[in-house]
Amino acid sequence: MLMDETKMLASLNLDIEACNNFQEKEVVLKKFYENRILPALEPRGLIARHSLHDKPGIALHQEFKSIASEPKYITSLELTVELISMPEKFWTRCFDFLCEQRCFITENWSEPLGVSIGIFVFDRTMSFDGSHVYRGECDASYYKGKGQACCAIWNSKNELLSSILVKKFDCHTSCMAEVIAMWILLKEAMRMGLQNSSFQACSDSSQVYKILCGTLLIEIEPNDNDGAAKVNKLLKFMRRYFNNLLPRWESREKLFLVDGIMRKGNVAGNEGNEDAVGQSSVAWKNSLVRRMAYYLTGNPVFKLTRKKSKFIKGLNTQRSNPLDIELEEACYVEVDEEHKIDATWHITSALRPGRLYIIMKDLDSRVDCTDELKHLFGKFVSRYDEEGHSLFTIDLEETRIPTGLINETHKSLMIIFDATIAKEEPEKILGIRDLFTVFLTTESEGYLVSKLQKLSPLSFVSFYKGSSAPKKNEDDKRVHEDHNVDDMPCGPDEESQDS
Repeated sequence: MLMDETKMLASLNLDIEACNNFQEKEVVLKKFYENRILPALEPRGLIARHSLHDKPGIALHQEFKSIASEPKYITSLELTVELISMPEKFWTRCFDFLCEQRCFITENWSEPLGVSIGIFVFDRTMSFDGSHVYRGECDASYYKGKGQACCAIWNSKNELLSSILVKKFDCHTSCMAEVIAMWILLKEAMRMGLQNSSFQACSDSSQVYKILCGTLLIEIEPNDNDGAAKVNKLLKFMRRYFNNLLPRWESREKLFLVDGIMRKGNVAGNEGNEDAVGQSSVAWKNSLVRRMAYYLTGNPVFKLTRKKSKFIKGLNTQRSNPLDIELEEACYVEVDEEHKIDATWHITSALRPGRLYIIMKDLDSRVDCTDELKHLFGKFVSRYDEEGHSLFTIDLEETRIPTGLINETHKSLMIIFDATIAKEEPEKILGIRDLFTVFLTTESEGYLVSKLQKLSPLSFVSFYKGSSAPKKNEDDKRVHEDHNVDDMPCGPDEESQDS
């Protein structure tokens, strides 16, 4: 169909005007934010309630950094504009991404910080004859004359067929390390007999991509001992062995499979020796493939792009005093009854405790909560009942809640499902005391926690910097002072219910 140029430009200008009119209406955006976005941010503790221009906000920033990593920020205006510019089905994953990145929202509608959220969606290359396309990925790192390379090959059924890690080989540059990583990948594909198959070779190096496409001019003078140039020439030569090689440049965010194997190799040795090829563990590979499969079903990978800001950088150098912030002993999250289990997951993702206690009343009305908790947290869920209350003890798995990202000692957290328990002194009910506590309240129960603040970055700092180690009542032996998982049951063996 041939479209008239004048009509096309007129339609374009109308759409631009409509977009600008919507995004510039602050009142409309605020209402949209309060109704659609804020309820998802609060259970994740993402609202920065202290101004970054004030002493408490600066002190909180520095205290947070000392516990975990340096927090990032995006304004409510920027986040709202970003969300209305993406499919709504991506929102939940975007909120979780902000939580993972420690990116907090400052409620500011006039001073943007210069933040954008990039979206990357996985796609599969299709072969012309309908045959399966094998995907190969490679990545590399370089430091002080030593390179590390990793490659992985998987099929269209999300099955990881092979992964190789090579550590600490002699190398001149980071580009050379990337080229060697691709050479390792192609050699492994040849070993597996994939030369006649459609083989997608992915790298985040533009140089590697240009070499495989043949668009990079490689010049080697006579008697030239430039190792990097020779490796480049070798990689280009490798193309001749593949009947359908499909070079592809991918963003770094989409290569987390090989990146994850490299990270595992750094931490655990990964069954390989120094300067030797090693296979990553089966469990770790399966975990990565499951995560990869999640993104292959249409779920996006996000990336934060931030403008360099002297103001944000200055937060780390300004003088502050930890006494400028008043630590909390408890906080609350306002949530509908039917969403309390989901809120529990978000709270633990935000605070990342080592152990979680959940207290509920009227368990008969929540007959499915035990199964739901086990679905979220795995098998490490036990239950103990006393005086009309139920206590769930959950030892959080490292693979589900990444507590390893915290510099402080892992601590225990209590979540109370019923705000009415606030007046019943839960330590007298079940013998647990002096734990940082999060109350889940409905809108009508707000008066019960009127002296508390909502979950926020301050709650995170209070959780790790405050007194949150479990203590024992003199007359109660159900909670031990020892933090060891095996030595800290929630109740006597004959009374506990593992349901």
